[in-house]
Amino acid sequence: MLSPQSQRSEDGPTVTHASLVTPGTNENVSQEHIESLVTSEEIDQLLSMPEGETVQLWRFLLQLLTDNRYQNIIRWTGDEFEFKLSDPNEVARLWGIHKKKPQMNYEKLSRGLRYYYHKNIIHKTSGKQYVYKYVCDLQSVLGYTPAELFRAFNQNPRNVKDD
Repeated sequence: MLSPQSQRSEDGPTVTHASLVTPGTNENVSQEHIESLVTSEEIDQLLSMPEGETVQLWRFLLQLLTDNRYQNIIRWTGDEFEFKLSDPNEVARLWGIHKKKPQMNYEKLSRGLRYYYHKNIIHKTSGKQYVYKYVCDLQSVLGYTPAELFRAFNQNPRNVKDD
């Protein structure tokens, strides 16, 4: 069984990479091992910005997606790194709180999302309302495939057709 390559500092653990499948095999490791590899706090650390800088929208959404408390408002669809804003107004409200902009709404949030289209970070999924996909190399940023990430957070992505 593999253990994550991680570093510990006085600030806590920082996961730099972990393999959840033994190389050359299809042997999956146990759920307990997966849970020991990554936590919401570790994802927050991976995505955190230097002090004094604000979190970018794509990072903020990823933090919500990796926290089970927010699955009722934003969730993975199960198609790679595709996600749906189940309650776009609530996601926008939380983004507004984070940015200290109480007038934030979905229209303004979606303008921020469109900014990422040309940067090839996030794209809108054609024909699906409130569905977007990370098109950047998110797997390299996190060190996990989508399936590994879903298992690590005990998330059960639902196909958007279920809505």
